Amino acid sequence: MKKLLITILMLCITITTFAAQQVIWNKVPIKFTIPVGKERMLTFAQKVIFNNTNPQLTTDKVSILNDNGTLYFTAKKAFKPLRIVVNLQLSGQAVLLDINAVKNSQNADDTPMKIILPHDKSLDHLHLATVRQANYLTLMRYAIQYFFAPANLAANNDNITKITKITKVSLSKQNRGETILIKQYNIIVQPLAAWRSGDLYITAFLLKNTCYSCTKQIKLADIIGHWLAASFYPTDYLTASGLAHSHTMLFLISYTPFNEVLKNA
Repeated sequence: MKKLLITILMLCITITTFAAQQVIWNKVPIKFTIPVGKERMLTFAQKVIFNNTNPQLTTDKVSILNDNGTLYFTAKKAFKPLRIVVNLQLSGQAVLLDINAVKNSQNADDTPMKIILPHDKSLDHLHLATVRQANYLTLMRYAIQYFFAPANLAANNDNITKITKITKVSLSKQNRGETILIKQYNIIVQPLAAWRSGDLYITAFLLKNTCYSCTKQIKLADIIGHWLAASFYPTDYLTASGLAHSHTMLFLISYTPFNEVLKNA
């Protein structure tokens, strides 16, 4: 019992994140190369508006999905650099991109890129609500402690809430039902709770194995949708239904509520 308590107190969480290249916007058009046949993410500090005004950038060359502050590019064939404009929704600032696609994957990878904006004091009021937003680890720790920590540690989560302004997000009846999230048969997924801190959301899902004769190993590739970080607790595998570890929990971090992520998957 003491060993279990220590484990819960320590909460050694394994978080899988998608590391991003960071580029500062300094008025020089940003080069963005996409490998043909792969998807590459481009994330901004705030929501963006994108309308393709370049007649040479046709849909037979690339598809572009705008999910709030993230653009998802999928190149269908190679093409030379073409300039596009992305407008930041809050400030109205324009960011210029020179995008191209190459067939040889050695010349381009699908590593996500994040655009960092130079500090603008005139926009400080837009960021006050997120200055103290929780990071990935704090959000994961908070959500896992909510379900697994002993009652006498509840005050710890209260302290985290005061410092990082984590608020609970209510789930509608529709969103509390079974959800298609894992690309495997015989796994039931049910969202249990969600929280928000600044522009980050974390959702807790219960995973159950309904197969009475098979063990399920869950991989990141099995998770549907575009997520910022993922963590399983206590395990990333499911034993056969009816056994001790036939269920586990999955915690996912995103920029939007989970149902919107799945809608755009």
